[in-house]
Amino acid sequence: MADEPDDTELDLLRNRLLMQAERGEITGKQAEEAAAAHGLEPFERTPELPRFDPKLKSHWWIVMALAWIAWRDFGLVREQDPEFCSGCFHWVGREQIVRPQNDGEPVKCMVYSLEVRRAPTVRRLALLDQIFRAQGNVPSTAVMTIPEAVSVLWQTLSKGSLIAQGFDAHGAVVEIPSREWVYLRLREERGRDVLRYDAVSRPEPFTAVTLQQSDLLRLWPVTGEFPFLPATVIDKEGRPTEAVIKRIRADEPSIIFGIATKAHSSGRQVDRIKQALSVEFPDGVPPNLTDKEIQRRIEPFFEKNSWKRPSVDSIARARGRRNAG
Repeated sequence: MADEPDDTELDLLRNRLLMQAERGEITGKQAEEAAAAHGLEPFERTPELPRFDPKLKSHWWIVMALAWIAWRDFGLVREQDPEFCSGCFHWVGREQIVRPQNDGEPVKCMVYSLEVRRAPTVRRLALLDQIFRAQGNVPSTAVMTIPEAVSVLWQTLSKGSLIAQGFDAHGAVVEIPSREWVYLRLREERGRDVLRYDAVSRPEPFTAVTLQQSDLLRLWPVTGEFPFLPATVIDKEGRPTEAVIKRIRADEPSIIFGIATKAHSSGRQVDRIKQALSVEFPDGVPPNLTDKEIQRRIEPFFEKNSWKRPSVDSIARARGRRNAG
């Protein structure tokens, strides 16, 4: 139709709305409404399936693997895919002092910018886990916390039951030997996860580290048999509240990785035993092993995590040989 705006006019309108939001003249919501009224695509957007479907990816990043080990939810794993995040755009509002275009006095107001979602890191993943638990919104499929998942993953890699691959310091693709994981530490630097032997090691010994998806699903399968992990209920709303987020400081990893959820001690011990069994016996517990022998085999895992020694009775409950009541 002759009166329809051409692509150039639409691009100009889009840019003008972005500039108005960045100057605080309109909100992100008002920009979206104006865009919709003129037939523009939404500013905020998230890639739709099957793009970045973790079930279709042969290899997962470490942060994706940890989300799976802890939560067993493909949708939440997708949220931790750096490639998925790079395709997500959202409005971010900030209070800022701006000078009006008419050269009036500077005023404090909210300005809005359209930004790409930050790449995920394990530290922020642990913070998200704590927010879930504080609000009572832990995924129903969750079986452990993120710090516990880190411990389980490192144990599995150190035992050679799972192999990771990545680039070495010379840029060659290599399989990372199991012996390395005893010494490797995961750190966040400049908004990204890095592996180092210590705080000053240069260069990074391994980069772009991934794990084979099929191995992860074999070791930590999709299942509904795991008990629900209770949370400290503060807020039942679906979105994080400002109070909850401020209470859990993202700049203090010791807090993020140190807060434990409330649970009945017996049920908690059974959960820990199941974690230990998945690490010590990745292919399943041999049926001829006694609970006493299993106790001996998994005790080092409990000692490493400073957990109470597992009793034979709790091991029997974890194996389904005794009622959990």
